[in-house]
Amino acid sequence: MSRTITDHSQNGEFFELLKLMIADAAPTRIVVDVGANGRERSNSYDLLRLFGWRGLLVEPNPALKKQIDEGFAGLDYALASCAVSDFEGEAEFFLGVHAGISSLSQKATEVWGPVSGSIRVPVRRLHSVLDEHAIPKDFEVLSLDVESHDARVLNDLHKSSAYRPRWVIIEGSHDFTVTDPRRIGVSDAVMADYAMVGATRVNLILKRRS
Repeated sequence: MSRTITDHSQNGEFFELLKLMIADAAPTRIVVDVGANGRERSNSYDLLRLFGWRGLLVEPNPALKKQIDEGFAGLDYALASCAVSDFEGEAEFFLGVHAGISSLSQKATEVWGPVSGSIRVPVRRLHSVLDEHAIPKDFEVLSLDVESHDARVLNDLHKSSAYRPRWVIIEGSHDFTVTDPRRIGVSDAVMADYAMVGATRVNLILKRRS
């Protein structure tokens, strides 16, 4: 559901206060958006545009680079051009009926229609990408949209590194039918550190417990 915030304050005090409150609650002001795609349906764009956050966008499809560069022009972001999973190397990346539904998994791509082709892409583990971009271990928001590899990426990040983002957005709500992230493969170890605090039709929202 699309929502618009209207400022009814006298001289814009509401929005200024909102910016200050968010800045106070988010010391690093960093969002990592894996499966960035572009500005539409982005979990990072408004944080960068409205609140001055820094973003690390990760997108394996080279055809989307121009779209991302144009959509995020003037904002503080870096783009890592690779796929992310729980291994490093190269893999086949299966292209869907449109660019936003491609995946390392042919089966996940086929859920949305016929596969239109494939390309070879570099595959990285997320913690090595974060290391390269000097992301702090306790950054604010991690958004994962990697078409069937989401839990694998989160589990690997948690098991193999000290990265503990405060908030995690992970695909797997399945129209609000999933109330326990373990059902989509999130490990017990991750859930010992995180609580599910919200959901949308597509995504689950996790918050670090401490």
